Amino acid sequence: IVGSPPNVSVSLRGGEPLVLINGVPANGSTGTMLGGSSGRSVYDVLESVNVFNIERIEVVRRLVPMYGDLGRNGLISIILKSGDQIQQGLNNFTLK
Repeated sequence: IVGSPPNVSVSLRGGEPLVLINGVPANGSTGTMLGGSSGRSVYDVLESVNVFNIERIEVVRRLVPMYGDLGRNGLISIILKSGDQIQQGLNNFTLK
């Protein structure tokens, strides 16, 4: 992510990848979108995710046919922690 305003400079296969959050498309021009808005940029989606809630991130750099036209530029899949995992992390966190 570079620039002002910030921009995702890495593109997969020449365009913005589809971003999935727990398997749900979060950007793109059609379909169900997280937050109800379509056409969100990759940066907007990534900015809205709390990094402390991320369990893992998977990147697919090739065509993903099961997502049709949205999967033509690859995808970034963000898997969030479950409520129990977040609570356990909070219990282990102390301020000094």
